[in-house]
Amino acid sequence: WQPTGVARFKWHFTIDFPFLVSYGCFGYLLCKHTSLTLGLSTLVKSLLTWALPFAAVMDAVENLLHLTFVYAGKGIPAALYFVAGTVATIKWVSIVAFVIGAGYARVRNAR
Repeated sequence: WQPTGVARFKWHFTIDFPFLVSYGCFGYLLCKHTSLTLGLSTLVKSLLTWALPFAAVMDAVENLLHLTFVYAGKGIPAALYFVAGTVATIKWVSIVAFVIGAGYARVRNAR
């Protein structure tokens, strides 16, 4: 990356960290304080409630790894890049699972 691209990448964390807190809280509060999870089993209700907070934690870990890559420069073990990719994948799977689960719950409750 060119220096301006690196600076832009570093700057985006000023938005991304508050954003991940926001969507983590949103998912939790949506499930806890609305009728979205009514009629779901205790396990499914719990999984849906914690999906976005879990994704937010994974997002924070991913961000910290990316910041490490940017600021540490060379000498980073290759395995950490794999860990970052794995954490990002887990984050997105959790987000997609929440969206599908919330959509299912909404349709189910509308009947």
